[in-house]
Amino acid sequence: MKAEDFRTDKKRPFTGAEYLASLRDGREVYINGERVDDVTTHPSMRNSARSLARLYDALHDPAKRDILTAATDTGNGGYTHKFFRHARSVDDLVGQQAAMTEWARMSYGWMGREWTKHGGHAARFLFATVSRPSRTAALVTATR
Repeated sequence: MKAEDFRTDKKRPFTGAEYLASLRDGREVYINGERVDDVTTHPSMRNSARSLARLYDALHDPAKRDILTAATDTGNGGYTHKFFRHARSVDDLVGQQAAMTEWARMSYGWMGREWTKHGGHAARFLFATVSRPSRTAALVTATR
């Protein structure tokens, strides 16, 4: 089963409950030689899993939706976290920065997008540019 199979509506992100259910898929996880049956309840992982679930739930919270989400560019009427949509303007970049800042506030800066070989470069670029707003417009204009 794929993680996407746990979403009841494929046009929107996971809810927190769907995310937690997707982690209960029989994956093999070991800590200190011990097999972890359920990463959502194991003492070493449950709080991280719950924290990420809270971030997913925020994407559905009417009070946070305008800050955190944007329509997908697939044309299917769905939505996603602003960071996962390609920025096409300075306003998009500013919106992405605000969305990531809100997630950082919610998690006290401890949770968020993983700094991976394949995805971290975009996050680093985003945070580098928005940390100096006066340069953001010049960078966006130069890349058009």
